[in-house]
Amino acid sequence: MYNLRKWWTFKPVFLKTRTGYFVLHQHYVKLVHGNCVLCRGMYFLLNPTRNVFKFPDTFEQVDDLKSFKVRTVRGGSERRPELIGYSEDIYDEDRSAVYTQSERMHRIQTELTRKAIELLEHTKPLSTNPCVLDIGSGSGISSAILKKAGYFVVGTDSNTFMLSICKNKLNSQDCVKLNMFYHLPFRASCVGTVVSISALQWIYALSDCHRYMGMLFSSLHDCLDENGRGVLQFYPRMLSDVENTLDVAQKYFPHGALVCDFPHSHRGKKIYLILIK
Repeated sequence: MYNLRKWWTFKPVFLKTRTGYFVLHQHYVKLVHGNCVLCRGMYFLLNPTRNVFKFPDTFEQVDDLKSFKVRTVRGGSERRPELIGYSEDIYDEDRSAVYTQSERMHRIQTELTRKAIELLEHTKPLSTNPCVLDIGSGSGISSAILKKAGYFVVGTDSNTFMLSICKNKLNSQDCVKLNMFYHLPFRASCVGTVVSISALQWIYALSDCHRYMGMLFSSLHDCLDENGRGVLQFYPRMLSDVENTLDVAQKYFPHGALVCDFPHSHRGKKIYLILIK
């Protein structure tokens, strides 16, 4: 249930829905095909001089990252497993199986991956290379969805147990044990698309995260082909994480966008970084 009272200080918009009347700030409301839907997102362009996006009306461009209203996450290690240690230390064989069998995690990962595919379709021109690199593929939930969408997927993760589940899920050996903290050993221009779901925030927990993030983005730039692009979904702990990510990303990808899906919600908002080579 959304807390609608916070928008009453703005000019309200009254909309009739199947469940009754809602009062929402008009900044977050769009009418699509006559039905009431909440605005699906805002976007912030890394370089607004190049028109490589074709976002629909359900997206709105903003000029200030503060419009995303990224709040500082509280709750410690309960909500942030990356604060405990490395993935391979946290997710052993049993915990990896529990994670994979969780309906909630499967639903969330599925929604995030489908949104990443949707965002890829908003960029132009698309690469004709069908190879997709799934960074931090984990147990292969996102990789399976990408494969079903028609991509040739190469999953990468540092966790042996997760990667074993990913191989079984994809029924393929195209899964590589790699640590995204270091330079990725792929041939130059061999990948058309890079997708990463809920993996980037593991770098934030490192003491020298800025350097490791630089190695990651440098690797991604090298392995992507001429029209390559990537979508990285991540959970920042605070606004400075977003700012640092953009600061490093723009050194290697001068064109791109930061998208905030469901910006009206505190816990429901999701942040995606689109990279254009």
